[in-house]
Amino acid sequence: MTSLAHSQSVNLDDPVATVPFKEEKVGDFAASGILGSVKVEGAFSGSLLTVDEAFTTKYENNPPSAPFKVIVPKDKGLRFLPGGKKSGAPELIRITLPDAEEKKAVEILRFGPLRLKQGAAEERVKAAVNLLKKAAFPMFTNGFENARELEVYLTKVGSYDAAVMHIEMSAPAGGPDYLVKAIAILHPTKDGGAMGFLMADKNLSEVKSVEDLSSKGVGMQIIHSLKFVEE
Repeated sequence: MTSLAHSQSVNLDDPVATVPFKEEKVGDFAASGILGSVKVEGAFSGSLLTVDEAFTTKYENNPPSAPFKVIVPKDKGLRFLPGGKKSGAPELIRITLPDAEEKKAVEILRFGPLRLKQGAAEERVKAAVNLLKKAAFPMFTNGFENARELEVYLTKVGSYDAAVMHIEMSAPAGGPDYLVKAIAILHPTKDGGAMGFLMADKNLSEVKSVEDLSSKGVGMQIIHSLKFVEE
């Protein structure tokens, strides 16, 4: 995979088929983090991780298009890999949920910057759908086999507009089968946002079907805990 940084380079005159709205449900939880106690829809008790310019500077990475924070659990043994020159990873942050033996990845969640110009909400979500279909899909599936788009829809992450694409694909040479969520979360007032990319191993994760990508998994909970730092 190359980079998760996307810019608005789509043709808005290219028609996009009617895309439905679908609510994603991951539950409501009270969370006590390093910045105090908060209640976040679709999250869980844990610590706040802030991805801003100070974070990316520390790891010699480009700053996010829109700084954000997410809540991450303390009891899942999650592994964190900040992107940048120090690690060689292109994303802003990679969060991996290991199996019980800490040998295989149950879920891998990546966050990267999203750049979409401000404008009418309808045009922005249309651009986000175009971006997922034309740019994100070939990039995310590069090097994998039997890649197939399963569904595309609009949703909300908290109060933020978001576009979602679900994919299935397989690692080469008989590797794991993955269910994948690509999600573009739009900042309400800035030319930016966040791109999330979640890979769930169908054999190891509780995510077993395309329907599960809308409600289950640690990665889904982290995604729905996202809050932009500046609104």
